[in-house]
Amino acid sequence: MNDNEIINKIYDLKGRIAIITGGAGFLGRVYGDALAECRANVIVADIKEENAAKFAKELTDRHKVECIGIGVDLRNKKSVEDMASKAVKKFGKIDILINNAQAVSANSFPKMEECPKEEWDLEMDVNVGGMFLCCQAVGKHMVKQGKGAIINVSSTYGLVGPDFKVYGNSGMSSPIAYTASKSAVIGFTKYLAAYWAGKGIRVNTLTPAGVFNNQNEDFVKNYAAKIPLGRMMKKEELIGPMLFLASDASSFVHGANLIVDGGFTSW
Repeated sequence: MNDNEIINKIYDLKGRIAIITGGAGFLGRVYGDALAECRANVIVADIKEENAAKFAKELTDRHKVECIGIGVDLRNKKSVEDMASKAVKKFGKIDILINNAQAVSANSFPKMEECPKEEWDLEMDVNVGGMFLCCQAVGKHMVKQGKGAIINVSSTYGLVGPDFKVYGNSGMSSPIAYTASKSAVIGFTKYLAAYWAGKGIRVNTLTPAGVFNNQNEDFVKNYAAKIPLGRMMKKEELIGPMLFLASDASSFVHGANLIVDGGFTSW
C-alpha cells in the first residue's frame, strides 16, 4: 500500500453513520457536507426538523449517500433517546457523534448584572445538558458496538475569558453562560475519555476560535487583531480538524482538545 492509499483509507468514512447535532446550522452544514463527501451516512439532527430533512436530502442528492434528518430537542431526554433509537433502527449502528449544537439566547447578549436566570439555564441546558444527554443515549449503543468517535465542540472562550474591547460599539458581546458552558465541555470530554477507557470509544474536544460569518466590520477588525494569523477563521478551515477527529487518522487520539484558533490563545 503506497502513501496515497494509506491516506485515502484512514479518511474514508464509507459505511459509517454520523450524527451531527445542530446539523442544519451554520457549522453543522459544513461538517455534514464534509462527512458525506467522505462517504459517511449523515444524520442531520436539529431542533427544526423541516430544516434537518431538507439539508439531509441535499446531502443525499449531492454525495449519493443515504442521509436523513431528525428533529430533536436537546433539553428533552426522551427526544434525544428517540433520536438515537431512530438512527440505530435505520442504520443499525452509530459510529460518529458530533455535539455541535448550541443555544442562542433570545436576549442576544445579556449583561452579567442583568442576565435572566432563564437564559443562563437555556444555554447550560443545551450546551452542556444536551451534550450529556446525547453522549448518554448514543454512548449506550457505542459501548455495545465496542467502537465509536465522539467530538464535543467547545470554544476558545472555554479556555480564556472574552476580551470585551473587541466588541466595541458593534452591539455584540459574549454572555457569561457561553464561557461557562464551553469550559464545562472540556472537562466533560476528559471525564468520558477516562470513563470509557478500553471500550473502543474515542472522545475528544474540538475548540475553534471565532468563525467569520459576515459580522460587524469593526468587530471583525478588532477580533482579527487579537489573532496571530491576523484574521478570523473561514468556516471551511474546520473541515480538516473535524475529519481528523472523526476518522481513523486520529485512532490514537483520546481525551484531547484540538484547538483551532489561529494562535488566539497563544498570547
